[in-house]
This record gives sequence, structure tokens and C-alpha cells, in this order.
Amino acid sequence: MASMRDIKRRKSSIQSTQQITKAMKLVSTKNRAEQTNPYFQYMYRTVTSMLAKSGTINHPYLKKGESDKKAVVVITSNRGLAGGYNSNIVKLVTGSEDITTENARVYAIGNKGREALERKGYEIAADGSSIMESP
Repeated sequence: MASMRDIKRRKSSIQSTQQITKAMKLVSTKNRAEQTNPYFQYMYRTVTSMLAKSGTINHPYLKKGESDKKAVVVITSNRGLAGGYNSNIVKLVTGSEDITTENARVYAIGNKGREALERKGYEIAADGSSIMESP
């Protein structure tokens, strides 16, 4: 049977490995996010160019409707691995004077944001959390 000293060493070793793994995951996530930047820049230039060439667009989808409701798209995580991010997104929505429980329809991508806003009384118009499984 292992002594108490061996168990403490093993526990310390496991915690050290967990910290290294977490750091590696953060670096990997940062690298993947940076890889999307060229796509974002290209799309931004394309949309900017289209808007510059279009002049004034007279389209029913671009006109203000009769309703005073606002559509809010909330993108959060499905799990609690991004707690600070998730809570900041919820605070951003709930802290806004323009967005109230009466005039907002929330389109949620991610369980954490949907659950938090449901608890606060917001109407969830659609839940796209399953899109996270295969982006």
C-alpha cells in the first residue's frame, strides 16, 4: 500500500500535469482563433465594398418594422469552461437599457447564455446550442 508521502507526490504531479494541459489548450484555442482572422478580414472587405457600391438600398428587410421588439443573438458556451465570458455576455444583455425582458427576443447559441437569460425572464425565441457540436 502506498504511503501518505507517495499519495501527496502523485496528487502534486497530477495537478502539475493538469496546469500544463490547460495552458496547452489555451494556446491551441488562441492559434485557432488567429487562423480565422484572414477569413474575417476578407468578409469584412467584401461586405464593406458591397455597401459602398450599393448606395441607398430600399429593401423591406432593412426597414424598421412596426414592432418595438429587438432581436438579440447571444453566443455563449455549452459548458462552463468559459465562465467569465459567459457571465460578461449575460451582463451585457441584462445591463443594457435598450434591451428589456419585454422588448427582447433572444436567439441563443450555447446553453449557458440561454439558461441564464431564461432565469432572468427573457423570451428565448430559438435555441441553436446544437450547432456547437459540429460548427
